[in-house]
Amino acid sequence: AAAAVAAAAAAVLGGAEADAGEWQRCGGLNHPPCRADEACEACAAPGWECTRINEWHWQCERGPPGDGPAPRPSGEWSPAADWNACGGLSHPCELDAACAQCASRNFECRRYNEWHWQCDRLSGAPEGAPSPPPPPPPPPPPPPSPPPPPSSPPSKMEPQEPKAPQERAEAPAGARQGSERLARATAFFDGCKPSCAWAANVPETRRKGPVQSCGGPVVPGSPQVALEDPHAPNVCGGGGDAKGLVAYDCLSRQPWTASGGGQRYAFAAGWNLPGCCECYQLTFLDAGVDGEGRRCEGCSDYAGELEGETVVVQVISSWGDGGPPRFGLLVPGAGFATFNGVASTGVEPMNGEPLFPDGAWGKDQHALWGKRYRGLEEVAGCAGLPAPVRPGCEWGFSQDGLRGARDAGVAYRRVKCGDHPELHAKSGCLLVEE
Repeated sequence: AAAAVAAAAAAVLGGAEADAGEWQRCGGLNHPPCRADEACEACAAPGWECTRINEWHWQCERGPPGDGPAPRPSGEWSPAADWNACGGLSHPCELDAACAQCASRNFECRRYNEWHWQCDRLSGAPEGAPSPPPPPPPPPPPPPSPPPPPSSPPSKMEPQEPKAPQERAEAPAGARQGSERLARATAFFDGCKPSCAWAANVPETRRKGPVQSCGGPVVPGSPQVALEDPHAPNVCGGGGDAKGLVAYDCLSRQPWTASGGGQRYAFAAGWNLPGCCECYQLTFLDAGVDGEGRRCEGCSDYAGELEGETVVVQVISSWGDGGPPRFGLLVPGAGFATFNGVASTGVEPMNGEPLFPDGAWGKDQHALWGKRYRGLEEVAGCAGLPAPVRPGCEWGFSQDGLRGARDAGVAYRRVKCGDHPELHAKSGCLLVEE
């Protein structure tokens, strides 16, 4: 079917000028150049095709894996550490293939999906630390379907692989003195267990922690229960053992704004930041930030809607992919990203029932949450989601929330979580120095 759609698009385009960017609209009833259910612009990037999403929207998307450049030899990429990304569209190689060798002899690069290949322990190899779960993922997102990987232009921020136990990285120079740096910030919600909920990922010098995970699935009229065992496996996949328990994200950590139009608060996934449970103040810029961490105009959908305003976040999932720092705010209805523990697709989630099972809520849940990497486009869609997540979804569109912004540029600085008990009381994690 996809091939037929692509062929139809090519036929309609004929000699049209190749002017639509990656993940940008190229046809459909909502597209002014054509106002028809067809492709009316070609895609500028080689290997990308104008693909039909529905009658209203056609979009430039990456073609089949074979259409792109051949993978670079694995020797051209630095060896990947245990449990780290070694290939996939979210890796710098941007290919659905194993691009890097695994640094450890007892690990091999395994495919999770087109976006993520990861160095996992070989079957039968001696075990050290317990196997961590696969990444939650996004990031972040373009209009209105899958964004490019983190190393690609600006539309997608997608969580990467969980960390295995390791020494905590040093903060970037000046971070602890409150200096500002630039980053991209977007939103997603996958329902997965946070990576900082694994005790091995949080320094032993913490005052309290790791991050709290919660049980599921959630059913109408019953509260979500906090889990005491940090070893419960992630619903989105991976190892762990807690006598049949499965861990999800906690719905009590939805974003909010202090009464009277005060400070915004949210929990976030962080990429290439010092580590778990740290807090940051993000000040929104008047433009986006590119893949090199530099301010840029026109590189994303964001047009400065939140310029000068702030949100304070605590990082409860921490990933590393070697790129610039970025943040993914956990906002229900903003897209699942790579992994999905929220609603059943028939093959997801991997380790148990979804957070909101169809049988309990009486609807095709997956269809109600919008595009996988973009989520809902209007606040009206929040009314169709389960009642427990509507407040967080509506915050994503409200005047005192995100106002529908995606892929915003921010200046960020480290702040003390101890000064924001609103956050660490919900996460259950606070570092000694905080």
